Amino acid sequence: MKDLVTRTILGRTLGQLEFGRIHNNVHYVLNKEHASDPFLTSLDVRRILSNTPKFIPTPKRKSPKDLERDCDLFGFRLIKTFNRYVYRNYIQNAKLTSEAAGIISWIPEKIPHSADYYNQYVRDFFDVHRPSGTVWRANFDQCPDLQQLITGFKRDTLKCFEKISQRGIRVKPNISLRNRNIIRELANKQVGYNISDKNMGPTLYSLDLFHKQCRLHLYDDKGTYEPIQESPTQILQKVVRKLKQLLTTYCNDCEATQILARTLVTYAEESLSHGNLCKFYII
Repeated sequence: MKDLVTRTILGRTLGQLEFGRIHNNVHYVLNKEHASDPFLTSLDVRRILSNTPKFIPTPKRKSPKDLERDCDLFGFRLIKTFNRYVYRNYIQNAKLTSEAAGIISWIPEKIPHSADYYNQYVRDFFDVHRPSGTVWRANFDQCPDLQQLITGFKRDTLKCFEKISQRGIRVKPNISLRNRNIIRELANKQVGYNISDKNMGPTLYSLDLFHKQCRLHLYDDKGTYEPIQESPTQILQKVVRKLKQLLTTYCNDCEATQILARTLVTYAEESLSHGNLCKFYII
């Protein structure tokens, strides 16, 4: 019965069917004008929103360059996984040492790299004649087929992509023309939609109510937030200076904390050079 329901009738697993009845309920936060609009509260709009905002009405076309980047990113992640396996004992010991020293677990924000970066990283990792190939040269026997897997996967994927491209297959939308027209009409309304808190289904809201709640949250008469006149670069420079001061004051008694301090400062300075506002959680 489960196979029949999954493959033939619904195309969804029983779990998706069960939780979909809860998480796909549409919540309305509309003003009087929008609440009286039969289009916004129609069954057609509700069905479209039930797909959640992550639903892609029209699949994006992939170019060979995009596919190469995806393959290089896949190889990059496999290498990272291989490194974590090779140094699993070192990582575990470092984690225990950090916890014993009272260091709070902290994961820096990951900044996406360019396609050239992932391609170069994969090539350099397997180049045993360069310092970048030290890990692979010393641990080749842990997974001798890793290089062939990554290069073979990329080669076969690009060949398959070329064959598919030669067929001239047209990209078909995931929804009907009627539903596409509904989405266009919905975009012309002064409303927005997003996933509700705790992922309990999509929410359709009036933009004026949304902006009103934002202003009430920011201007709460408690001094939680205040307007600033400084530029993002000036703010980041101030954060980096304060971070260096804190780390210099409190991280000089232990070698483990000194290493962490240097890592934090390096990350902050790199973020400053790239013009990115980094997220620091300092207790």
